[in-house]
Amino acid sequence: MTGYVEETIRLFSNLNLSQKFSVTLLLLLLAPIIVVSILVSHYISVNNYRQTCDARFALLEQVSGNLENFTNDAKYVSLNILSDAKTQSLLKDYRDPTIDAVGRQTLTVGFSVQPLLESRNYVEAISLYDDEGIIYQYGLRIEAEDMQYVEAVKEAEGRPFWTAAYKQVYPGDYYYRYLDGEYVVSLLRGINDLGNYKTMLGIERITFDEAYIEALYSGIMIGDGRMYIVNRDGEVVSSTDKSMLGSNLSGGGRFAELFGNSGYFEQDGNVVLHTVQDSPDWSLVMEEPKSVFLSGQKEVTLLTFFNILVVVFFGIAFLLVQNRSIIRPVSLLSKDAQNYREGNFRITTQSRSNDEIGQLNRSLREMNEYIRNLIEQEYKSKLSEREMELEYLQSQINPHFLYNTLDNIRWMAVMENQQKIADNIEALCNLFRHSLNSGNKYTTLEEEIKSLESYILLQRARFEDSIFFEIRVEEDLLPCRIIKLVIQPLVENAIVHGIEPKLGKGHIRILIDRWEGKMRCRVTDDGIGIDAEAINKYINGEWDAGRSFALKNIHDRIQLEYGKEYGFSIQGSKNKGSVVRLLLPILYKTDEE
Repeated sequence: MTGYVEETIRLFSNLNLSQKFSVTLLLLLLAPIIVVSILVSHYISVNNYRQTCDARFALLEQVSGNLENFTNDAKYVSLNILSDAKTQSLLKDYRDPTIDAVGRQTLTVGFSVQPLLESRNYVEAISLYDDEGIIYQYGLRIEAEDMQYVEAVKEAEGRPFWTAAYKQVYPGDYYYRYLDGEYVVSLLRGINDLGNYKTMLGIERITFDEAYIEALYSGIMIGDGRMYIVNRDGEVVSSTDKSMLGSNLSGGGRFAELFGNSGYFEQDGNVVLHTVQDSPDWSLVMEEPKSVFLSGQKEVTLLTFFNILVVVFFGIAFLLVQNRSIIRPVSLLSKDAQNYREGNFRITTQSRSNDEIGQLNRSLREMNEYIRNLIEQEYKSKLSEREMELEYLQSQINPHFLYNTLDNIRWMAVMENQQKIADNIEALCNLFRHSLNSGNKYTTLEEEIKSLESYILLQRARFEDSIFFEIRVEEDLLPCRIIKLVIQPLVENAIVHGIEPKLGKGHIRILIDRWEGKMRCRVTDDGIGIDAEAINKYINGEWDAGRSFALKNIHDRIQLEYGKEYGFSIQGSKNKGSVVRLLLPILYKTDEE
């Protein structure tokens, strides 16, 4: 092997300049470019496939939100019906043996759910029934209830029970368009006696057209794929492929993965994307051919092949141009240099040319010295010019100019009797002034609370009356010195990650007191809750979340300033709100300071 390498090197060294240039161009330029182009093409294809999968999964999550809104609204309707006093009274009195048929008819005539269903045209029918039969129906009526779900409803103990898609058969002499039966999905729920919760008075059934549920998610379909909803028992709840309705998928090869973590996988030449819902226990699935996700691969291959052809063409053109403009003159110069060494002091090549090659032998040393001096001078000149530009830019950045401008705008709002705008601008000015703090990183707790109140004023203007704030501080702690801007981010975190996703009213309480010789600040919210264990691990450096986290930055800042015994800890769980606790030392400003 060593001998072969040495022979190759010897053969290469014996080539003339033109031959060396050609071999070098082919081996060190064209070949690597071709290999890199192929690797890049493969990388782009794989990356495009993943990006397409991620994009389709993001769309699936969006329509999953539509489906969740639908099921939540359906449960809301169900809860209102079962908790209505009229519903309770109807179910209790209807089976009273002292009431005759006319009395029962009077009870049902006086009962109605229509006001609750205004603007909810997706409800096909509502039925109230017990073990003895139907008591009340609204919408599309049936002759008798299907009792196969009664035991499952009883086991649910008042929780909603969703059926899979099934055919609802209606009386043919009245509902002519349902002679063959249409696929529907029903929400069933046991109605317990509110006075004695262990007693079930009856069952409510709210029926929806399966086609309406399909319309909630089928809008993102492309190509020959299909989408469907399947429950944990493998029953198909809804599908764009109607042949799937009434079937069971639990025997499928990778069915269990549909109820694992939401995501996507490949199966039988298809890409299967799925997202899981907790209540009801459904999985929304999208199956599409893998070719849909590789639609751009052919174009990438053609583009790569075209790029290789272009590189080869220009490589050859470059070789010809360089051979004529550089290699041949250098070869002639080499011959003249050989003649010069042999005593021929006349270099004919340079005397016939006035370009760089022609001037090389006459002024190489002078030019080299000149260029070196010129580069040094130019570098110093550019460095000095850059420093002057930076100093000029820094002199233009004056935060106080922004603060004064906001103050002028506030007074303009006051003069125009826009007091609410003026108050919000004043609050923003206070926040800005507090963040500047004359360049000091320390402030007092009192000033921090004032800045927090300005921030809360701005948030109230944004959320109106949907968020309620409460601040309680021990007065003797107000003069304490703390690092500025450590409390406001906690409130902002509670709003953004707790209350705002809740889509309803919420409460945030800020409590600051003494605890075991330290200053304790607790920010409590009743929002959607958090995974406190995971966040605490991330804050304490036990887990890498792979992204920036504002609370960790503040936590590290506090521990760097005061020590490891200070900082954040978080408590909370999903749907139960959260509590962020901050510990700081109690420090008062001394006379010397």
